[in-house]
Amino acid sequence: MVNRQRGPCCTGSGDKRRSIALAEAILVACGWEGIFREFAESDQARLLRLLEINKAGTLSPTLRRLPNDVVSANPALDMQARSYADASFDLIVHPATMEHVPDPIQARRESTSVLTPAGALCFATRHCCPATGVGGNSGQPSICGMAA
Repeated sequence: MVNRQRGPCCTGSGDKRRSIALAEAILVACGWEGIFREFAESDQARLLRLLEINKAGTLSPTLRRLPNDVVSANPALDMQARSYADASFDLIVHPATMEHVPDPIQARRESTSVLTPAGALCFATRHCCPATGVGGNSGQPSICGMAA
């Protein structure tokens, strides 16, 4: 099934493509081989200091059960200005937020500045990704992620 705004979804779980891609990015960033649900119940996940900026779709209920999950929302959290101390988080997750920020490069800079040296930033955007040509008006969200 494809929703032109939200992308395809899993017919089994109902998860949207964006949530699935973010879950996969988190698993890769954390070096976990297995399914997201098992990771979220692991000691490794419980130790993560996580910043979730805006609701991460169907992942949010699972992420919010983690003891060190901090949830913030844009624009209440100014992604272009430092809101947390350096190295405050091991993982930052935000879906479809960068396209709403006036200066996404500055937002990325600020996000990575609050990550630990081994931390990861996982995000999704509806804008076209020049490297892949995915996104934009194609009906498919581009999924981007990076390690700090």
